Amino acid sequence: MQHLHQQQNSGKKIFSAVSAFVMSLCFMIPTASMAEDVVYPEIASVSDSVYDEYRSWSQLDGRWGDTSMGGSTIRQSGCLLTSLAIMAVHSDSIDSTAMENLGITDIEQFNPSVLANAYTNVNGFTSGGAIASWGTVHQLIPQIEWGKDDYLLSTEKYSAASEISTMMSEGWHIIARVALPYGGFHWVYIEDVKNDGNIVMCDPAKDESDLYTAYPDGLQGEYWALKGNKSPAVSYNTPVKNETDAYKDEYLVKNEEPVNVYSDVESGNISTVLTKGNVVNISEYNGSYGLIESNDFIGWVDIGMLTKTQTCNQLAGDINNDGSVDKYDLALLNTYLQQKKLLPNGISTLSASELLAADVNNDGIVDYADVISYLQIINI
Repeated sequence: MQHLHQQQNSGKKIFSAVSAFVMSLCFMIPTASMAEDVVYPEIASVSDSVYDEYRSWSQLDGRWGDTSMGGSTIRQSGCLLTSLAIMAVHSDSIDSTAMENLGITDIEQFNPSVLANAYTNVNGFTSGGAIASWGTVHQLIPQIEWGKDDYLLSTEKYSAASEISTMMSEGWHIIARVALPYGGFHWVYIEDVKNDGNIVMCDPAKDESDLYTAYPDGLQGEYWALKGNKSPAVSYNTPVKNETDAYKDEYLVKNEEPVNVYSDVESGNISTVLTKGNVVNISEYNGSYGLIESNDFIGWVDIGMLTKTQTCNQLAGDINNDGSVDKYDLALLNTYLQQKKLLPNGISTLSASELLAADVNNDGIVDYADVISYLQIINI
């Protein structure tokens, strides 16, 4: 994500003061309807090779759906695990060392069940079925390099396409979360990004390759970035970022003076007005003006009246990045949640780094559940 700002050492386990694991749960149990008429045989053995079928691997497959993941199963919680298995094959990362670690003697024996069992053998799952450490995938498959767990600067279709394709062109494989209409989330492997902004995916729960056809609400925002033996191929022609032509930047209104957003560059037609503390993403530049795109409005703003935000790693819960998790961070979270209901889509009171820190319970959503977690941490 432009930034891959702090790549982790491949085998390193990463923990924060608040959360010691990365959740792999989909927060849903996929139903038969999600499979879209795909019928998988209920057979006890996976001895027959399914290696060449990896793009269509499903967490619902009867051949491995009941494989244990901590206190859960692949069927219930294995969308991220299955996406990792797909990524391992697509990046050609399973060598002889990996096969030994995975307990197989032939590469064609590899499948999601093999990966789940290998995680279990190294205590790689929490009791709830989550992946306990980002570095475990490198421990099992050394040719896979962990990059980071982060959020897209924008989930708007074309901005997301540009950001993801940029990372893919740099060699990163992307596993991303899609937004579900009833509030949950689900992980998919991104195979390609097209010039029209459409995303080709391998979905562990649906027999559909077009992301926006399967999930009209698009991307939820969070993604994993990893590298393998081979880089992904991407169709999207990523714009070249330079001083006058950038494809994505995040800006903050710091001054008290309101900032107008115009429907056309320098025109008198005002689309909306930004106020102090508002954060927006710029997707295109025209001279000193930048384009803001959202589901609620599209408009141009004078960049000279904004301040570019800084991307940084922040302690979970430490929204203001002052080194502690306290009532001041809770106040910022409450302001964000209140203003989210009032502000147009595309305007926030928290930057991407601050939002990542605000997700103190690490469930991928910044909401009132995080408020409860804050109250428990700071003992109010």
